[in-house]
Amino acid sequence: MCYTHGGAIGQVKRKAAERLADLIDPQRALREAARLAYSDIRMLFDAEGHFLPITQWPDELAAAIGGIEFTKRNLTAGDGAQEDVVKIKLWDKPKNVELLFRHLGLIKDQHTIDVIGLDRLLALLEPATLL
Repeated sequence: MCYTHGGAIGQVKRKAAERLADLIDPQRALREAARLAYSDIRMLFDAEGHFLPITQWPDELAAAIGGIEFTKRNLTAGDGAQEDVVKIKLWDKPKNVELLFRHLGLIKDQHTIDVIGLDRLLALLEPATLL
């Protein structure tokens, strides 16, 4: 904590604690996974199919963008024109759907093993009972 720049002030300490709690809040993590899982790439386009400017992207979709690459390329050979090419990479949607399923109990990593007596097990393994 920097005492010279106000780090010891109660209000600063409280605000820092709030921010830290928000960073490690399980409900926030769940909300973020839901935003990624339910993201819809169609929201990047207007009704005519034109790509929206970044400033118009909905927050829930902007959070799902893992990377953007802008380049210029000649898309039509011989015309000499350079067109803008935008590559958008989304975060791993299936992984976030899996996280939500696990949270909701729809996927379980637990297995139940019923223990039976040795005599019963041997009887089940006899060739006559396998047919």
